[in-house]
Amino acid sequence: MTKTNRHLATALLAAGLIAATAAPANAGTYTVGYCDAANPSAAGWTPSYGGSPWTYYGENCASGGTMQAWFDSGFHHAQGTVAQWTLTAPADTTFASVSAYREWKANSQQAYGDAHAIIATDKGRIDGCTLIYGCGGIAGNGFWDLSDAQSLTFAVHCTGGNGCPAGEVHNRVKNIVLTVRDPYSPTLSDVGGPLSSPNTTARYRSLSYNAADRGGGIYRRRLVINGNAGAPTVIDANSGDCRQPAAKRVPCKLTLSENFTYDTAALPDGSHTVALLVSDITDANTATSPTWTIAVDNQPPTLDAPQITGAEARVGTPLSCAAKNVVGQSPSLAYQWLRANPDGSDETPVPDATTPGYTPTEADAGKKLLCRVTATDGGGSTTKTSTLTSGPFASGQTVKTYCAGKPTGPTDPCGDYDADGQPNHADPDDDNDGIADDRDPRPFAVEPAATAPTISTSTSDTGSSAPAATSTHSTTTHSTSTQTVVVVGSGDGMPVLSHQEGIHGPANNGTGATNKASVLITGSRSRSVAWGRRIATTGRLVNVNGQPITGAVVTIQQRAILPLRRGYAPNSVLQTVGSVKTDANGRFRWLIPAGASREILYTYKANLANTTVQGLSRLRLAVRSRVTLRIDRRTLHNGDTMRLRGTVVSRPLPVAGVVVNLQAHVRGRGWVVFASPRTDSKGRFTARYRFRNTTTTTRYRIRAVTRMDSGAPFLAATSRHARIAVAP
Repeated sequence: MTKTNRHLATALLAAGLIAATAAPANAGTYTVGYCDAANPSAAGWTPSYGGSPWTYYGENCASGGTMQAWFDSGFHHAQGTVAQWTLTAPADTTFASVSAYREWKANSQQAYGDAHAIIATDKGRIDGCTLIYGCGGIAGNGFWDLSDAQSLTFAVHCTGGNGCPAGEVHNRVKNIVLTVRDPYSPTLSDVGGPLSSPNTTARYRSLSYNAADRGGGIYRRRLVINGNAGAPTVIDANSGDCRQPAAKRVPCKLTLSENFTYDTAALPDGSHTVALLVSDITDANTATSPTWTIAVDNQPPTLDAPQITGAEARVGTPLSCAAKNVVGQSPSLAYQWLRANPDGSDETPVPDATTPGYTPTEADAGKKLLCRVTATDGGGSTTKTSTLTSGPFASGQTVKTYCAGKPTGPTDPCGDYDADGQPNHADPDDDNDGIADDRDPRPFAVEPAATAPTISTSTSDTGSSAPAATSTHSTTTHSTSTQTVVVVGSGDGMPVLSHQEGIHGPANNGTGATNKASVLITGSRSRSVAWGRRIATTGRLVNVNGQPITGAVVTIQQRAILPLRRGYAPNSVLQTVGSVKTDANGRFRWLIPAGASREILYTYKANLANTTVQGLSRLRLAVRSRVTLRIDRRTLHNGDTMRLRGTVVSRPLPVAGVVVNLQAHVRGRGWVVFASPRTDSKGRFTARYRFRNTTTTTRYRIRAVTRMDSGAPFLAATSRHARIAVAP
């Protein structure tokens, strides 16, 4: 709090403005708050003091306190001693009324000497507390009519030739709400623009104008359409000051210019009358422009459900989407392919599938594909989606895998020449000789592996075997006197699942531990996430009766995968990455760290010393790669060369890099590939493109798209768009 003391003898300091004439009865008003919760400040008020030396003023509004003026209670004060706070009305306004919480004390009085705590205006005292009049002190809320005063003062002062004896004298106020009368309406000039023209039917139209005011300033505007004023818009918030209730005497700007845009789609087709209305901070004082007439034509286009065509619904077989019976004012068409369950549920947009043609990928296998077309013109947009039975999806058909029903001979596209679990069409090195197929003159020059792991069955613990068949996993059935149990394992270091009783240590991993456990993962077992993002998974550990196993350790393991091949990455190994403990309901939570695509295994051992696991669940996580793109300049001319560079930041990448498609969005053709550079082993790529046939200034959007490379542990991704302009 500020406290001031001076050796100065002056009379009561009155406000220095000449009182204005009474405002018209219909003048607008606005309120200004001081030293309250909304505006904990005394900014704008002027403190002053005079007379005897021990007079003070101060304020601590910021901490919820008051504005204060007081005498030192230990000293005599001479006639004319004063301390006060004064606020002057802004130009062209007057003060109509004020309310406040006040604490007045005037315990200083003798013959010909009285102290006062008062509220006053430039017209004189309004109210106060004086001991000789029976008021030693008062506290509480008050309201006062100020009769269009030009100034307002809260003060303590001493009158009488003998001065005021020592005693407590103070004037404290807060929660001040001042009503300001503003009798002047704003003015409008230079109203014009497309919105005032009868010769356009554009949906979005702008309007500009100038406005001026005397008093509190310009506040809001409205469009008056067909005689009805629309919703108001604050024109210029003036750094947050232009509001009601206000925190400043002149809260809004007195002059301003604006150009705004109006969306005529809110209006029905036909003719409409329009005018602009602007109000000052009172919202009662307004100015309205002359009325004009506009024409509106905003009906959106119409179209029927699009149709899908193609030889069959199969991974790798192209499909086409045709919009049907489109009617509108030269509408543009936007396409989006959708992936859904066979019953149409879980409809999800396919990333980057925004052209009429689309070739299904392995991610679409077993799904329905739909095509959504959006037609847009000046009147808006209409969207229609193909049916679940359109074209090749009739009779319940879904997308077949690439190899469904195809020959699987060693060198057929759906065969597996090198027996690595990856069909030839998706294997970049069919014979596993270290030379990629696109550089290998003899991609099938190496003999396939002689023998793959086998599946064997046993009818007893003695191990007698039934005939074997080729597989990548092994399964053994054990028989006991009371039950038959299954042991599932693999020859590549993957965990072995066994529910057999009696061949492991005692079941002691958790309360309710058992050799017959289930690890239940919440949600889908196949998920995707952007590079660099973590994903939380939850699950539950239960016994065969669905009862929770509590306080048990669930071990988390992972192995890198190639999303396109639906197999493990070459040279990948199973890694243990952590563990979690189940809660009282058998629940657990694991936050999968950021990284490449991988398979996550959640395993449970009834005894942590077991070599097999008694509960196992898998989650396949496909990670979308991330690519950046930079262009050397944004403005070019015909004949100039554009230089591009970027980075596929996802790791790891193949030593030979990956291919990146550089695309430009061409009006009427969609996204067009103009270059396909290959990155180095660190993901960096560069490219150049020279413009040769530009005859009119053309604007393009440029992006980089990583291809679904079967040798990289990532799904495709798209960079942010770069924008360029090419002039002749």
